[in-house]
Formats: sequence, C-alpha cells, structure tokens
Amino acid sequence: MAQLADALFAYIDELAALALEGYLDARPDGEAEAHRRRLLELLLRRDVSSRVLAEAAERAGWPLPDEATAVVAPPGARYVRTVLDEDVLADLSATQPFLVVPGRPTPERRRSLLRVLPDGQLVMGLTVPIAGVADSLRWARCALGLVETGVIEDAPVTDCEEHLITLWLLSDQALIDQLAHRHLGEMGGFSQRQRDRLLETLYAWLVTRGTANDIARELGIHPQTVRYRMRQVEGVLGDRLTDREARFAIEAVLRATRLRERAAPPPGTGVAWNGAVARERAPIDNRPISDRRDMST
Repeated sequence: MAQLADALFAYIDELAALALEGYLDARPDGEAEAHRRRLLELLLRRDVSSRVLAEAAERAGWPLPDEATAVVAPPGARYVRTVLDEDVLADLSATQPFLVVPGRPTPERRRSLLRVLPDGQLVMGLTVPIAGVADSLRWARCALGLVETGVIEDAPVTDCEEHLITLWLLSDQALIDQLAHRHLGEMGGFSQRQRDRLLETLYAWLVTRGTANDIARELGIHPQTVRYRMRQVEGVLGDRLTDREARFAIEAVLRATRLRERAAPPPGTGVAWNGAVARERAPIDNRPISDRRDMST
C-alpha cells in the first residue's frame, strides 16, 4: 500500500507539473498578466496619482505613454487574442470589450485592431493624456451607442474625432429636452404639422443666416412662404431670436433634434428637415426679422 501511495503521489505531481507547463505555455507570464489587468483598472480610475500609475505600469512591463486612446467593440464581439499587439492593454472578455492603445492609432494600428476584432464596428475614443483614459472610454461607448441606433453611420472603425458635435449635443438628452421646453415651449400652440414647418424654417435661418430667397432655395419653397413663417416664429419667440444666448440654445436644440430623428423617427412626428444643410454663416443681423428688407412683403 505504501508503494502504491508513493506511485500515486508521484503521478499526481507529474500531472500537476504538466498542467502548470501547459498553463504557462498559454500565458507565459501569468504574473505580468495580472499586473496588466491591475494597470487597466487603475487607468479607468480618476483618483490615482501619477506615481501609483507609473509604478503599476512598471510592474506590468508597459511603458507608460504620455497619451492613450480607448477603443471599444460591441458586447459579445468575437476576438482573436493571439494577434493582439504587446503594447495594447485589453479586456476583451468584459461585457463591453475595450482596449487601451498607446498614443493615437495609426492606419496600421487600425488594421491590427481589426485583426483582433475581425467583425469590425470598432469605435475609437479621443486621444487624451494618460490620466484621461476613462473619458476616452466613456466617449467611445457613447459613440458606439449612437452607431448602434443609427445616429452615426456604421463603419468598421468609427473615430470619435469626426463626431465631436454629435457627441456633445447628445451627451445629455434630458438636458436638451429641458432647453427645448424653456426656449421653444410656446411652439406647442401650433399643430404638429405647422410646428414642423416653422421649426424647419427657423433651423434653416439659424444655420444659414441667409435671406428669404436663400432659405427658400434650401427648403424648396417660395420666399414669401419663408417670410410668412418667420413672422409667425418671431410672433411666438419674440426677443429670443435677437438674444445671442437664447438663439444659440435654440440652434443647439434643433440640431440635437435633427440628430435624434436619425435614430428612430416616429411616424408623423418630428421636424421635416427636407435636406436643409448648414453653410458658412453670414454676419448676424440683430434687427427684428420683420424690419429687414429681405424678409418684408
């Protein structure tokens, strides 16, 4: 029995050694991997000193860059960890997979990331100082949500740098609703159809600062119709159209509304934009609209 027990123990020791060898083959430096995970956690916290971050980066064997970029992928995205670059930190098994890339991703880095996450739909946050990685990740996740709802056009790689205004306008939709209530609440006295047409014309006026003829060309309507609608708008909003702060808030609300309608436009509701587009602004005329020669009858 003693000899059998010795043989069993020797066999178990051999199995344990083989298991450990296999584990180390798959993860050659388990301790370093743990340090990298810890570093990733610290990068997403706002209360970590630069000294602690530098020490964690040194233990993880990750040269701490001056700047970094967060990159996110859709939940449950398929990934190939074996082709991940050594200098990229990643949590690919998270509910919302993400990576942290040193510096700003180059075209070659983008191609490399697409090999890691071959199904595409990656979203790159802004390149920020290393202490701001949490912000970069937050913006990237916000942009991913806008891609998934159709506000931002889908692409294999989406760069937040190209959608800053959209991210800003839709970062707090409840606040936009409050601005709409305070600055455009009186427009509720019109029917839905009338309100849509008036806000469409108001938006075109705000973004073009053009004459009635300019706005009419934008909207495909008669200049006299533009003049009539703008007199109605001025009658409701009054001095707000000559107040810079109020005018800016109204334009922000209308732009945000336009963006939100890309996602899920409810049938028969919302502003009918008819392709009106923003152009370079002309100097602002603060006179009442009805006093301007180009808007008069």
